[in-house]
Amino acid sequence: VGLVGGFVAYGLGLLVWPYSALTASPLGRNHMAMATWTLAYWTVLCVLFWRLGDLLWAGANRWLALVLSAVGVAVLTITGTLGGSLSGNPSAVSEIVRMAGWETYTTFYVPSLTLAIMVGASVVLLVLGFWGRRTRG
Repeated sequence: VGLVGGFVAYGLGLLVWPYSALTASPLGRNHMAMATWTLAYWTVLCVLFWRLGDLLWAGANRWLALVLSAVGVAVLTITGTLGGSLSGNPSAVSEIVRMAGWETYTTFYVPSLTLAIMVGASVVLLVLGFWGRRTRG
């Protein structure tokens, strides 16, 4: 239900704010990037939790689920904070984000080398996952 609500909120956000206005502002671009990351993150978690089923709550998996969910809540909180700033109502979280080194009124970017490393790590993790699945079964 929460994931469906996320997709609805994402769609409504695109209806409320014209795309041209969002992309013209660094704050709007940051908000769109974080909203997209949030939706993607929670989609992956939903699929992961669904696939694990009861194993999710066995042993150390429950702590992993807690940590992954906490990261998701943090990303969602930052997304909401950016939305509040976009509408002229910044929150205290904006100051925390600023103290952490991210000025929300300038466009956040990831350097090309960092992106290449992230893509490479993703490919390695996918290969390891498929290889592990093949060797087990």
